Amino acid sequence: MGFLDQHNPRATRKTVICAAIVGAGGFFLFALFMLLLTDFPVWGWVFMLIFMTVSGAVSGAAMEWQLPEGLISDGSESIDPSRENDTQP
Repeated sequence: MGFLDQHNPRATRKTVICAAIVGAGGFFLFALFMLLLTDFPVWGWVFMLIFMTVSGAVSGAAMEWQLPEGLISDGSESIDPSRENDTQP
């Protein structure tokens, strides 16, 4: 049971990449908003935006891969631990 073990049975490469893009975009916009509101030195903008974008992508992908329902879910299915190995809907 390690960090890279898949805990979301519905996670695919496409959903993980999509979650990484959403996370990167969200973190980037938040960092940009915060940088515009503060008196942050201009030389630090590049480092801050790159750091926030990469950390957003990593956290978005990790949450999609690790959380049982993931980030990209339609909410129509609820995970019931008693039916974890059941193959019927």
